Amino acid sequence: GGSGNGMRILVHYNKDTQQWTKTVPALTNGRDRNPTCNAYPFGVVAADSAGKIPKSGILEDKDGLWHIAWCWRQTPDVITNFDICYAKSLDHGLSWKGWNGRDLELPITPENAYVVEQIEQKSGLLNGGSLTVDGQGHPYIGYTRFDKDGNNQIYIATTVDTKWKIIQLTDWKHRFYFQGRGTIPQNPPVPRVSITNDNKILIIYSYTYANPKKGRLVLTRKQLLTTKPGQYPFQKAKASHSGIPHVRAVNHGPLP
Repeated sequence: GGSGNGMRILVHYNKDTQQWTKTVPALTNGRDRNPTCNAYPFGVVAADSAGKIPKSGILEDKDGLWHIAWCWRQTPDVITNFDICYAKSLDHGLSWKGWNGRDLELPITPENAYVVEQIEQKSGLLNGGSLTVDGQGHPYIGYTRFDKDGNNQIYIATTVDTKWKIIQLTDWKHRFYFQGRGTIPQNPPVPRVSITNDNKILIIYSYTYANPKKGRLVLTRKQLLTTKPGQYPFQKAKASHSGIPHVRAVNHGPLP
């Protein structure tokens, strides 16, 4: 498939036979609908990798539970990104559920997905967000989108019991707007969220128009759940946190 028209295939590697096999026919599929779309999985950061660059894929927590988060894109143009979605698996990818325990039919599509936050197209949502899980099994999804005034903000979504809470961390007064396809030309405000050794939430960004341009914030879960936009200012981050190389508005394969 391609950007705006594709599916995600999940395969397992057998060390004994040294062969790859499909776990299920497809994990996500946006090709068999009109209009087409594709899923862009967010980067994942393991609990022992705080502050490191997220890797695209599936996160396995300490209890063996698999987590994945993504947004959809309808065309190769980044402005057609929509919806933050999540799924978990208790059996290494054979079956998937929403956070509330609802069984998800495979392949997952925009129509049957478990939606964390419903976000319309042209709302500033960028693929390349991040996902991590703390020591108690709470997932955290970091991403950016426009607020009600059209300004970019950093958001963290996390679970409280069987529901998700959407938390706005910043109160910026500027807007990063990127349209089209290809590599994003400047550092966008996409956060990297991870868990520190003492089980706190670490959020890092690198954003051309923010002050500081490279920011770092550490919060307890209680602070995160009760914060208001801009209540906890970001501190200047070290140079090693610059850039978010996995953030791209890319097209692979033929256009739809």
